[in-house]
Amino acid sequence: MCARLLCESPQVEPVLWTRRPEHARQICEDGHNHGYLPQVSLPERILVTSDPVEAVRDAHMIVAAVPTVFLRTGLAPFQ
Repeated sequence: MCARLLCESPQVEPVLWTRRPEHARQICEDGHNHGYLPQVSLPERILVTSDPVEAVRDAHMIVAAVPTVFLRTGLAPFQ
C-alpha cells in the first residue's frame, strides 16, 4: 500500500522489496500482492525485486513499511 501511495508523486521511483524471489515474480506478473493485499492493484511503474542491493541502489530515501513483529527479520538483509 505504501509503494502505491508513493506512486502518486511523479518525482518518486518506488521500489517494492520482498524477501522471496518467487513472491517478487508473482507480484510482477499479476500486479497484485495476493499473499497480503490481494484487493490492491499495484501500478506498473513500481519496481519489484527480491534483491536488497537493487532495492536501495539509487535511493534518496528508504521507507520501511514492515509490521513490527517482523521488523528485525524483515530488515536483516539491509545490514
